Amino acid sequence: MIRNRKRGVRQIQPSGEMLEDRRLPSGLYPALAPPPAPGLFIEPTAGRAPIIHAIDSARSQIRLGICNISDPGIGSALIAAAGRGVHVQVIVDQADYHAKTAEQALVAHLIAGGVSVHLSNSMFPQSFEKDLIIDQRRVLIMTMCLIPQTFTDTRDYGVVLANPAVIRETTAVFNKDWAYSAPPGQPTPAFNPTPALHVPYLIWGPTNANAQLSRLIQSARSSLLITTELLDDLYLESQIIAAAQRGVRVRIITPLTTREGTDNSQAIHLLEANGVQVRITPTLYPMGSEPPYMHAKSIIVDGKVAYLGSIDIQTTEATQDRELGVILSQHLVVSRMTMQFQRDWKTALEPPPAVS
Repeated sequence: MIRNRKRGVRQIQPSGEMLEDRRLPSGLYPALAPPPAPGLFIEPTAGRAPIIHAIDSARSQIRLGICNISDPGIGSALIAAAGRGVHVQVIVDQADYHAKTAEQALVAHLIAGGVSVHLSNSMFPQSFEKDLIIDQRRVLIMTMCLIPQTFTDTRDYGVVLANPAVIRETTAVFNKDWAYSAPPGQPTPAFNPTPALHVPYLIWGPTNANAQLSRLIQSARSSLLITTELLDDLYLESQIIAAAQRGVRVRIITPLTTREGTDNSQAIHLLEANGVQVRITPTLYPMGSEPPYMHAKSIIVDGKVAYLGSIDIQTTEATQDRELGVILSQHLVVSRMTMQFQRDWKTALEPPPAVS
């Protein structure tokens, strides 16, 4: 938040930069230190600006771990950073790279522009961590892929953090993954160890994601607001159902069918049959008053604590993939996420009835 005083009138301008609140998660997730609180940005409203602003602010090094990168604007910003002497390293998911020609083209453009690009280690079915580390000053943890659709018709979240412990740990994991990945056309090692993890409010797949998300869901006493692109994890879905059965009001927004063709209907009907309220977003390209396609992975507990990250309610993501999420309790961030959920809930659709 940027505050300007002019002619005795205080003007408040929201931005993706750091806020001046200093509270950190407590209770389940004790704070390690009192760094500045995060700044939240919401897609598609925010557009590319928070990400490009972060890239443009880099002085010495950029580390980007991403599932899919095919957006030309982001690519140009990374190349411009490399051109001014910033050491730019990018890890992209190996399977997505081989499957998507648009990504192959942009990666070739990045490499030609001086950006170092590695394909992720294939021991992870997916390397979908979505983080952007700028020098050792800040890190963006996101729910989004860096593709054009993110900035036009897709609901996603990102958060900007200046927490030294978070920066150290995300850097340590990135550096380890970099050492065990390789440029396109070169083989990766058969293994990829994860360094020791210490930050209690970071969620890492596959190391602790299932346990951390389960613990978060179990902590709910009055409400759970969940957004997820995928529903395919009976263990986590069981925790969600258990919450509903103990009196927690549980609401989920998800696509009925994902853009990749995955059908969520069976899981939706299971949840609805056990007291969970579910609404859906359009699969392809939203129109008129329809909400954006739901790609965000988030959980808001009792209006007080929120998770956002790369991990859906999906077994592979929670137990096998390289993934990353963060748990936050800053009032302004949680309130903004809650208000956005409420707006999306009002315009989301009722799922079709189960076929008997």
